Amino acid sequence: MMEKEVSWLRFSLTSGITIGAVAVLVTMLEKIEAMAGVVSILRFILLISMSMYFIRVYRDRYNEGRIGGGRAFAMALLMMLCVGVVAMVYTYIKTSGIPPATYDEMIVMMKDVYAEQGLNLPDESWDSVVEMIPYASSLMALVGHVFLGVMVGAVAAMSIRR
Repeated sequence: MMEKEVSWLRFSLTSGITIGAVAVLVTMLEKIEAMAGVVSILRFILLISMSMYFIRVYRDRYNEGRIGGGRAFAMALLMMLCVGVVAMVYTYIKTSGIPPATYDEMIVMMKDVYAEQGLNLPDESWDSVVEMIPYASSLMALVGHVFLGVMVGAVAAMSIRR
């Protein structure tokens, strides 16, 4: 039985934010040493399965059991875009809080790698690299989730439509 009419845009946005919040909680499990190796696989499975679940819920509960491939694709992409924004904020906060000593260790390691390749960059370049780390990491989190949204959307468009 169909419940009240719900916009697919609003449903996708709220579902995406919900998935993003759950994904951040799962990502925090990395702090538990025994879970560190399993978290990325668990998170990937969670993102895909929750997206497919929410599309199916929308189809069955709010759209009379029917959904087109284009709508399913758009919903998955919009959900993953929301997840990407949540992941971007989380990544920025997480990488902004890295102590300067850790950056110094990373720079020393990167300088060694570059020196082995015969490349020597001035110290000003390394300082700008350190300043860009939170921004670059956040942007990559967003781009990665949008790419995942395209893949999930393609699967959803082929498998969920009725």
